Amino acid sequence: MQEFWKHPALSYLQTSFFQHHSNMYPADYGSHYKSLPVPVGSSVIRVAVNGYRSNYTSARKAECNALLRVVRKFCDQPGSAYQQAGEWTRTCQARVVSCFAGQGLPEEISLLCCLAVESKFKTIGELPQWAWANFGMDCVGFVSSYLIALGQFQKMVTYIPKYKFIADVARSVDDIKYDNAILWADVEGGNAKVRRNPGNKSHIAIVECWEQYGSTLYVAQSASSKKGVDFDRVYEIVQEPKSSQRDRAYWKIRPKGSYTTSKVVITKSIPIFAGSN
Repeated sequence: MQEFWKHPALSYLQTSFFQHHSNMYPADYGSHYKSLPVPVGSSVIRVAVNGYRSNYTSARKAECNALLRVVRKFCDQPGSAYQQAGEWTRTCQARVVSCFAGQGLPEEISLLCCLAVESKFKTIGELPQWAWANFGMDCVGFVSSYLIALGQFQKMVTYIPKYKFIADVARSVDDIKYDNAILWADVEGGNAKVRRNPGNKSHIAIVECWEQYGSTLYVAQSASSKKGVDFDRVYEIVQEPKSSQRDRAYWKIRPKGSYTTSKVVITKSIPIFAGSN
């Protein structure tokens, strides 16, 4: 089965604007959402889709369905240059929905924005506000999409507790390198239980790099408290794990300059993973 991000309808956008590579930082990836390129005719316009969006709300569902009705009719016209894109909206409809639910790849959102204008569903002038209202990222959508772009994931992994079992847990600062996931947790009886999503004050972020080895980290995330995609955020390590047991190895961290401390599980570097939710 072909991976969904290798659909031919996405190829031009990926080659022209989204040439991801294994050395890419989360901040590099996050910048796509802050200034998303959308080719329209012979020009390229930029829209921001970096707001925090989660769940497939009734309003975004209605907008998605309205877009699909117009776009498919447009793409199906004889001789249309967008027939592959029309086919993508059918065979990958779940991915179209994901874009409206806070879990779209930047190239997928760019294609939808392009189709919205080319089909006359929206004008160029209407596009920025429409895109901002309907697209964006939730926390696990951002992390999972980034790991797909790196080539680590073969499918979206959208259940946060699963990351602990995919990558194991960091037990000391020596286990923290690049692209470790940070999973917000609750501690019960000494055991750290990763908060299950959706809801439950669950959150996931990803390590960009050390600022000061052993004490502070640069972190990237998409968070409702930060109003969306946010990177180069520094977190201080307040407490390292006191136990080397996997279920008891939790950390205490806090944003630099803040007194609010969170208990988290930090994974080791994410390995190549071919599973699904």
